[in-house]
Amino acid sequence: MKEKFVGEINQVVEWLYDAGESATVEEYRTRLAAFKEVGEPVKARAFYYGELPSIEGQFGKATEHIQAKLAAPELTHLTDEQRDTVLKKHEAAQDFFMKVAADRAAKKDFEDPAFKLADLEAQISTLKTETNAIFATPPPKAESPPKEKEDAKMNGDAEKEKENAPDAAPANEDAEMKAEGPEEPEQQPAAEAK
Repeated sequence: MKEKFVGEINQVVEWLYDAGESATVEEYRTRLAAFKEVGEPVKARAFYYGELPSIEGQFGKATEHIQAKLAAPELTHLTDEQRDTVLKKHEAAQDFFMKVAADRAAKKDFEDPAFKLADLEAQISTLKTETNAIFATPPPKAESPPKEKEDAKMNGDAEKEKENAPDAAPANEDAEMKAEGPEEPEQQPAAEAK
C-alpha cells in the first residue's frame, strides 16, 4: 500500500511540471481529493498512535490525584458512599483505558484504531470533573440545637432577669397615685391668719 501511494505521488509530481502547468482547477482538485482519501487516514493514525502514550500518561496522573485525595486527611468527612462512587468512576475509566491498550497491542501502525483521541480526552475530563465535584464537598456543619430548645432557653433567661431585677413599685400603685392627684395643702382658719 505504501509503495503504491508513494508511486502515485511521484507520478503527480512529474505531472505538475509537465501537463499540470496548463491543467484546469478541477483536475487539481480531483488529484488532491485522491491524495487526501489515502493520506488523511494515514495522518490521523500516525497522530493517534503518536499521542496515545501522552494521553495514557494523563490518565496515570488522574489516577494518582484520585488516590492522593482519597488518602488526604482533610477529606475524612467523605461518606463511604461518596468514596465508593469515586472508586467506581475510576474503575470504569480504567476499564476503558485497558480496552484502548488492548486495541493498540492488537493493531499494526497501518491499521485504524478502534478509538479516537477525542474519546480518550473526554473520558479523562469526565473522570476529573465528576471526582473533583465529590472531593469539593464541604465537611458537614456542627449540629445546632433545635429551635424549640433555643426558645425555651431564651424564655428561661428572661424569667431569671425578672427575678433578679431591683424591686420596683407595682404598676397599679403608680396608677392609683396619678388618679388621686397631688395633695392639696390644708387651709388654715382665717382667725389664725390674722
